[in-house]
Amino acid sequence: MQKFYWLIILLLSVNGFVQAQSKVTIRGAIIDSATSLPLSNASISLMHMIDSSQIAFSIADTKGLFTLKNIPSGRYNLLVTFTGYSFYNMKIMADSGKTSMDLGIIKMSKQSELLDEVIVTRPPIAVKKDTVEFTAGAFQTKPNATAEDLLKKLPGVEVDKDGNITSQGEAISKVYVDGKEFFSNDPKLATKNLTADMIESVQVFDDMSDQAKFTKIDDGSKQKTINIKLKKNRKKGYFGRATAGAGSESRYTGSAMLNSFRDNTQVSVLGGANNINVAGFTSSDMFGGGRGRGGGSDGNTRVWNGGFNYRDKWGTKMEVSGNYFVSGTNTTNNSETYRENLFANDSTSVLNSTSRSGNRNVNNNVFLRLEYFIDSMNSLLATPRFNIQHSENINEYIARTVSTSPLPEYLAITSNNNNNGNRDGWNFGNSLLYRHRFKKIGRTFTAGWNTSFGNNNGISNVIANSKFYNNDGTAYKSIDQHLQNDQAGKSFNNTLSMSYTEGLGENKILEFNYAYTNNQNTSDKKSYNYDSTNGKFEIPNTALTNYFENSNISHRAGSNFRFKKEKYDFQVGGAVNFSQLKNNSIRLDSTRNLYTNQHFMNIFPTANFNYNLGARKSIRFDYRGSTQQPNINQLQNVIDSTNQLHLSTGNPNLKQQFSHDLGLNYRTFNVNNFMFLSVDLRFSTVTNKIVNRTITIDKAQLSYPVNIGGTYSSSLYLTTGIPLIKVATGKKSPLNLNLSSSVRFNKDVSMLDSIKNFSNNWVLRERVNLNLNIKDKLDVSLNANLTFNSTTYSVQKNNNINYFTYRYSLDFSYTFLKSFILSSDFDYYVNAGRSGGFNQNIPSWNASIAKQLFEKKNAEVRFAVVDILNQNQSIRRSTSDFYVQDVRTEVMQRFFMVSVLYNLGKFGGKSGSMINRGDGFRGRMR
Repeated sequence: MQKFYWLIILLLSVNGFVQAQSKVTIRGAIIDSATSLPLSNASISLMHMIDSSQIAFSIADTKGLFTLKNIPSGRYNLLVTFTGYSFYNMKIMADSGKTSMDLGIIKMSKQSELLDEVIVTRPPIAVKKDTVEFTAGAFQTKPNATAEDLLKKLPGVEVDKDGNITSQGEAISKVYVDGKEFFSNDPKLATKNLTADMIESVQVFDDMSDQAKFTKIDDGSKQKTINIKLKKNRKKGYFGRATAGAGSESRYTGSAMLNSFRDNTQVSVLGGANNINVAGFTSSDMFGGGRGRGGGSDGNTRVWNGGFNYRDKWGTKMEVSGNYFVSGTNTTNNSETYRENLFANDSTSVLNSTSRSGNRNVNNNVFLRLEYFIDSMNSLLATPRFNIQHSENINEYIARTVSTSPLPEYLAITSNNNNNGNRDGWNFGNSLLYRHRFKKIGRTFTAGWNTSFGNNNGISNVIANSKFYNNDGTAYKSIDQHLQNDQAGKSFNNTLSMSYTEGLGENKILEFNYAYTNNQNTSDKKSYNYDSTNGKFEIPNTALTNYFENSNISHRAGSNFRFKKEKYDFQVGGAVNFSQLKNNSIRLDSTRNLYTNQHFMNIFPTANFNYNLGARKSIRFDYRGSTQQPNINQLQNVIDSTNQLHLSTGNPNLKQQFSHDLGLNYRTFNVNNFMFLSVDLRFSTVTNKIVNRTITIDKAQLSYPVNIGGTYSSSLYLTTGIPLIKVATGKKSPLNLNLSSSVRFNKDVSMLDSIKNFSNNWVLRERVNLNLNIKDKLDVSLNANLTFNSTTYSVQKNNNINYFTYRYSLDFSYTFLKSFILSSDFDYYVNAGRSGGFNQNIPSWNASIAKQLFEKKNAEVRFAVVDILNQNQSIRRSTSDFYVQDVRTEVMQRFFMVSVLYNLGKFGGKSGSMINRGDGFRGRMR
């Protein structure tokens, strides 16, 4: 028996030795056949001769060199591809008797004619400077998924339940489609209406202004942006989708989108309506007259929308794009609030309130982009936009305030408040940019004119009663309000800017810039008390009536120097800004106008540095100084008494605040094992920060803005993607782990009465995402979001805050019997450290089963159950320097729905049909 054991050990050792000896390393170099220059970033794929399954994948380095390691012996096809070049294909035999193979120099030729078949293989993640590109096929989604579903799979990208997108903690403010505006860059219109199977790749980057793109000089206008690149076969033909559904509790939904793409002409039409709290657009309320969530999960919202998007090229000199979009929301909401008010000297009170509200908003938006190429050296760009909005709101509010410290506790205030109003407004804006390129390389001139003007007016009625009590229970004061507020605002803003760049030899640019800004704003607020003798609002309330004028004029001049090499580039520069801030406040209760005239001078340093450490590996540093002017709402010194317990007013003596912002970013992707790592570190500090001062007036709070220094914030975001199943080199793992960790620290300041109140806030967050994809049949996503929030106060030391929020999620989709899809998602929320009655665990479970129809499976019938356990709730915590608040809001609960979905499409041209291969794409060229 012992001999048998030794024989087994010997056989295993020999087998291990043979296997070790049979692994081969393949090397080679890729160059241009005409110039002999290396083709860095060329794609190299090694596939089995029998079934074309991919065994290894690599990308050529800056010298054109590549290496494929640990290749088993066998017969293979080696495929080399590079954009604009004909593919190179060769058969090779990996000999078990050799440890390495040198294929020598492989010469690639420029593509001169169409090919019968092209296989394009690209890595799932590419990193270049501040851009990260994700190949859509590498991130499996369930059938009929939207672009939003795809974004949820990407490392470092998060989409909340309202559809808002962040990347590395920064909000995504714009989403392009093929590098162009899509419905005025409303992110949700693209992510909620485009389907995942249309998308070739997703790019996340810092977008700059049109002027900065032309001059190659960073002007500080960067916004975190996503660009959705469509597959080539979706750029010629028409495609779209339509859905309709009806359910219990009178629920309904319906939407449709149709796209027609042909050469340079692209047309999209969409529309929809539902009452299940889903909106494919971003709701905005620029006038403040009652805000609807526009598809949020709180309350009960009815949504409707319609739009038209157009893009074309007129002749050889004009590119045109534009859209019209109209949307409406109608929201009803019931909520209860527990709010702890913080006063100086550790005194506190607790407010319990209930409210019922209704909000209705209608928005009309028009946007155009007209780019005229006068000749090869001159161009003109105009981007006019127009918005009209109407809003209505109704709110009923009942509150009860108990003084809790110092002891003993007693009922301090009771309050009833009813207010309703409506507001109308419009705004027009236009950006005009002239660009000229001189014959000398690097010499350019640009001139820009940005203008906007608008008008808004509204009316509201307030009926309120508040009773104040002594600590022995006796009432000593009652305040009754029955008034009407009329408010009208006007704005007229202009900025003229110029930039001149001069090339200083190879790869060096010097820029000079100048900008003149003139902003004029007025706010006219009139308040009238109710006259019971005639039933009209005709008695002027002088304390709440005010006419306010604000003027801000500035001159800014600066210079920048940019240097660029193959592996690195940097920019240093600065500017000086002279500004004048004038305010004129006219009050009925005073014989003297309040006039302020302030002058400021600021120096704006700027610097950034980019270094490519290697293929798919980069590091970036940036620093910028910036100012922020107070807005007219912060300046106008008239009391807002809508809520008698929490009054607010403006401060015309405010100064502008100045910020210093620094950032450091490192990104890398290993094409051999598919590991991705991104690290973002940021720090900012603010001088003369605009913060709130809160004073106590007879048990009520009055807040107004003031300037205080000594604040700063810092953050660290770390994102990594890790394949958990070891597969052949260069092949995507079916099981992947994405980790996102963040630490944020903010030191802020406010004033409680006359005492500075410093707050230190820590937010620690960990997001764990586990994805399992098996052969387009099973898609499982497990998520855990853990957040710890801690705040300490220098004044309210006995009211420091520590609370946790946990969210565990399971998203499951399984395709069986070829055409049936079972889907389910489960969320479990845990709230800890909140007020009594708000520490609740909330399960939310949805499920559906769908049957795909027709030969192409381009339609489906679905039965869904929303909130199966009927336990859905919404609990949110918000904090400030003078309160801690927990709010429970009514949400929709269990209902059933049957829906029908139909996808249509007809494509032609060169791209034809395309099959998703996960780590690459196979396209047949005709």
